[in-house]
Amino acid sequence: MIPAKGYQQYINAGVNLQYKNWELQLVPELIMAQNQSFDGFDLAMDPKQWKDYYRFYNFIEEPERMGTTQYTKLFGGQSYLQYSFKNTSIQFSTANKW
Repeated sequence: MIPAKGYQQYINAGVNLQYKNWELQLVPELIMAQNQSFDGFDLAMDPKQWKDYYRFYNFIEEPERMGTTQYTKLFGGQSYLQYSFKNTSIQFSTANKW
């Protein structure tokens, strides 16, 4: 998941098909997050406050908003196409490249 305020959802479903020496597995992953606004770091601060910010906040988990819109990503997940012959297999994988 991502550091965002609001509802987040991870959806994953799949199917595996086999025909003779071929095997196809489709398991896409969908990640969605509302990414609502929240009070974060104020940009109108003096140099001493900036110095304190970088000294202190860089060592704790204090998230800032990532972007201004809803986060939605579709990944290939554990999908692959595989050809097998005797003791040898060749596999083409998405490796989360979608």
